[in-house]
Amino acid sequence: MMRKAITTLIATLGLTSSTLYAGSANSSFPLVEVGGGFGYARGEMSSPQEDNQVVPLFLHFGFELNKLFGWNEMKGQFQAVVEPFLNPVIDPVSGIETGVTLYLYYSHPIGESWRWYTEIGSGPMYLSIRTLEQDEAGFNFLNQLGTGFQYFVREDLSLGFGYRWRHISHAGIRGKPNSGINTSMAVIRLTKHL
Repeated sequence: MMRKAITTLIATLGLTSSTLYAGSANSSFPLVEVGGGFGYARGEMSSPQEDNQVVPLFLHFGFELNKLFGWNEMKGQFQAVVEPFLNPVIDPVSGIETGVTLYLYYSHPIGESWRWYTEIGSGPMYLSIRTLEQDEAGFNFLNQLGTGFQYFVREDLSLGFGYRWRHISHAGIRGKPNSGINTSMAVIRLTKHL
């Protein structure tokens, strides 16, 4: 079953990236990165609940912004990033987080094979578990702030290591409670640079 899921993820990634790349190659907003990643997130929840623990699984599509704004000579690169995700929740009970996060992302070279990056993003999500913080399962927003490093294994392929701080909130649109769920997350991402 795990093998089938990985095969499906790779096929989806390949089909989606080739479609997006074909449509954006000659635009001023080209697709420049396609990847996927996983990680581990943990945060405290109100007693008597166990700590919130999540296994993030996500795809990563980065669109260059430098060309769009005429920043072609800039050493660093600004991107608009789209990351659909499907995250198993393993504590306080089993469940799922799913949605998409839109990021403003900046990376800067710090050597021949390394880049430093920072990112900030937000997007809609569905949380399938009931918590004291967010009440019933349902719609929320996922806000994230992160930083990390990319190591280029070769010119068109990098391995990223990062940290993200996450905040889940429904912004009061589903009533009360809405004290939010904060978690810290470590991520690893494999990225193909187009």
